[in-house]
Amino acid sequence: MKSNLIVQVEFGDTDPAQIVFYPHFFRWFDASAWHLFLKAGLTMNGLRDDFGLNGLPIVEANSKFISPVRFTETLEITSYVGTWNRKTFDVVHEVRKDGDLCAEGFERRVCAQMNDDGSMRAIEIPDDIRNRLSGEG
Repeated sequence: MKSNLIVQVEFGDTDPAQIVFYPHFFRWFDASAWHLFLKAGLTMNGLRDDFGLNGLPIVEANSKFISPVRFTETLEITSYVGTWNRKTFDVVHEVRKDGDLCAEGFERRVCAQMNDDGSMRAIEIPDDIRNRLSGEG
């Protein structure tokens, strides 16, 4: 399953060099991941109520910036799960401007449950979550 998010670059997204300040890509990656989760029917309330999860926290993130992005430009971010592990999965993000790849990145997310003492622990990814995000559920 893939999800697409359209982002309009605002002036406040840019730095003194008049290009997008890099942390905004990570904000957009997170928003695009949640659009993917919602498309798969995975809301925060549903993750808690149906799976006993406290969310899908990010434990690693990375990005590669290929070409500059500027104020007024429109971006399309395509997101999908690229890699599945036992307790983690990678959401891949491809950012295109006028159809050309201008940035790419990933977020490694973990299925997390809260312990009685308030700490969190990773659990094995439920099959239903895996199936939904793979477009099989």
